[in-house]
Amino acid sequence: MQLMRARQQLQAFLLRHGRPYKIGKNGTRRHRSRLSGQTFDQPAHQIVFQAYLEAVWTAQDRHDQLIRRISTMAAHWSME
Repeated sequence: MQLMRARQQLQAFLLRHGRPYKIGKNGTRRHRSRLSGQTFDQPAHQIVFQAYLEAVWTAQDRHDQLIRRISTMAAHWSME
């Protein structure tokens, strides 16, 4: 839920500034690379963009950690 919300906020911000992402899928290395290269003339816009970007990356990291932990637990789980 956090990841989805963070992504939506970032995408909305980019759309408001005329920078939609139309090639490929969100979350890919190509997409992350493109996002990392974004700069804005207005310092306030750059600060907000960085905050949204960090929120997405933090939420993605949390999501990935949770998936790994659940997968590890499931591999050792039995019905006995």
